[in-house]
Amino acid sequence: MMEKALTLSGVITPVSVFLTSDPLSKVASCMVEEEQIAVPVISPSGKYAGILSFVEIISSRLHPHTKLKSLIVKVPPLSADCTLDDAIKTLLKTGVPAVACVSSDRKPLGIITPYTILDYAFNGDSKVLSREVMLKLLAPLFTDDPVDKARKFMAKRTVEYLPVLSKKKVEGVIGIWDIIALMYTIPFKKSKRGEIGGELESLLSSPIGKYPLHKLPLEKADSQISLREIRNGVIVVSRDETWPIGIITPITFFKKFIAALEEERLPVIIEGMDRLTVFERSLIMKKATEIAKRVNKRGRLLELSLVIKAREKPGVKLLYESTASIKLDRGVHSGHSINWDPVTSAHTALKEAYYSFTKFKARRREVKISRARSRKK
Repeated sequence: MMEKALTLSGVITPVSVFLTSDPLSKVASCMVEEEQIAVPVISPSGKYAGILSFVEIISSRLHPHTKLKSLIVKVPPLSADCTLDDAIKTLLKTGVPAVACVSSDRKPLGIITPYTILDYAFNGDSKVLSREVMLKLLAPLFTDDPVDKARKFMAKRTVEYLPVLSKKKVEGVIGIWDIIALMYTIPFKKSKRGEIGGELESLLSSPIGKYPLHKLPLEKADSQISLREIRNGVIVVSRDETWPIGIITPITFFKKFIAALEEERLPVIIEGMDRLTVFERSLIMKKATEIAKRVNKRGRLLELSLVIKAREKPGVKLLYESTASIKLDRGVHSGHSINWDPVTSAHTALKEAYYSFTKFKARRREVKISRARSRKK
């Protein structure tokens, strides 16, 4: 596991850099060959101008000669001395799948993506439930669906892969690089109205099953998936090993597991996580947010606080002491725990505080029922 304060200088993913005057076809060929989800783009003077990801490339049917200047997203870059936490916050705030890292003179050094976060911020052996981090698929693709349907879904949901079904089973997955290769690595003709037609239109309207699909094993929704498996590509989640209900990729993991925590507006305050890894902090924050949501549905939550203290002794493993407190408009409920594992310590303290709250609500309910019965008599 890596610490949250790890600087970007040691974790940057080096990628090819392109000029704003370069044609889209040049970038497309490189992204397909290197399987990159984004690239930094520079001005004629060599300074960072913006980022170009697969989302911009497949969102519209563009001419291969389109200049990058009109496509880039001007996301503020990060410096090499920024931390992984800074990168995570930027990715969440902007919604883009990659952020550029630049030198002091604003020359791109590389990019940070959800793949980078999985590589350096987490322990690859740690596991999560499939259903908690998957992107739900309400209407899966079939082999006779047009390629254009996959393109639109990938662009809208920012996902790198999608499973494809025949009438009997999952045949495999189609990836963004397959779509980009079809759209921009062969010559096309331009119509009088400036639209792309002819061969491109024919390719996008052709059935997905016409092209080679990537074969993958299926996982059940209650399976424990290691983060290393997620980092290595794509996982299709199925209900009965035949019908896909979701898909897990590094980007969907990032959006589901981390972004959901940041988006919560509940009064949750956690102290003492400075020494913990990003993964440990995420697990603790997830549990605290989950309990805060439950409490808020049943009462007026003013604040849920959690304080984690590390006890240090020479030559002895760190011991973590956690104290949780649920403050309502009427009463306070607390929990306390000590454990060698910070996540276990925090979770136990939170559960104790929540148990105290549920007992309080149960007693209040019994009193109300008793009073109602007395009035009827």
